[in-house]
Amino acid sequence: MRERALVLSLTCIFLTILGSAAETRAFSISPISGHHNQPSIGHHQPEAVNLHVLEASKQQAATRNVDEEEEEKTPLEVRLEDERVAKLRKAKQAIPAIAAVTLASVSLAAKLGILHGPLLAGGGFGPYTDAMIARDAGSAVLCGILGYLFVKVNEWFAEKGYLDPRDSRKIIHTFSAPLFMVLWPLFSPAVGARFFAASISFINVLKLYIAGSGGDDSLAFAVSSIALFWKDGPVGIVALSAMAAGDGLADLLGRRYGRKNKWFFNKDKSIAGSTAFWIGGTACALTLLKIMSIPLNPVIPLEPELVVAGIVLITALLEVVPVEGLDDNWIVPLSAAVLTALAFS
Repeated sequence: MRERALVLSLTCIFLTILGSAAETRAFSISPISGHHNQPSIGHHQPEAVNLHVLEASKQQAATRNVDEEEEEKTPLEVRLEDERVAKLRKAKQAIPAIAAVTLASVSLAAKLGILHGPLLAGGGFGPYTDAMIARDAGSAVLCGILGYLFVKVNEWFAEKGYLDPRDSRKIIHTFSAPLFMVLWPLFSPAVGARFFAASISFINVLKLYIAGSGGDDSLAFAVSSIALFWKDGPVGIVALSAMAAGDGLADLLGRRYGRKNKWFFNKDKSIAGSTAFWIGGTACALTLLKIMSIPLNPVIPLEPELVVAGIVLITALLEVVPVEGLDDNWIVPLSAAVLTALAFS
């Protein structure tokens, strides 16, 4: 059983990595324009500086940067940009139809018995009733809408200059998966309910595919939050918590408080960031495991909370090891999933 669980968890982790990588590429290719020169929140500004002079210099610098960017664009770059915008528009227009077809297909599979209903105490599966199907489809739609609004709110704050665009992306990266998992109890107890939840990510992966190499910030929530792990055990919850909350907080706090405490073997990572990774990832995992009442049975004679904290700590340390050709989107969730599958029965 453990081997089967491990294989399933690794497969699901790979899908999550795909979504997270797509999210990262989407933000890196489509930055929010007009705010690249905004200072990060929390940076100290000298009080003695004349505010009018400071504001005027900012405007001049922004105008100069815009002019330079426009002058540097070649006809080929302009054409590629126009093609990218056209692809994004096409992707957005296709989403309602994709969503309808996807949810209808999953609902039909549940209605025909292809997807299992609730697991019975005596073994076997109960029927996937119409009420359960309606509940799961409605929950999937609600999750998608809330995720879209979450991304748009962050986008608005970045556009208005209240958030640095990079911080906005990392906030989405940090909180999207935990917020999505908090909504899992809305789904029915049917075994097949996980496929309704996973359909949100599938829809956004298709949107990314249609958009080509462009991407859209609104894809970040669902694509980075694959739900096939579900509530069968701690593997998926710990892995997603480490990848989202841990890795996201490491970047957010590491850039602010890690300038003077870099790791001696990796100057791109800081002790402050690794500490934020460990504390944030552990707190997120334990909170979600408690909310979902996931039983924890470690194979070693230690308290389950200590085992989870140890797994996230090891993952945080692996994240700072410079391995050429691999990035955090591979190292973090894979190591967390494997360690969790081995540590809990």
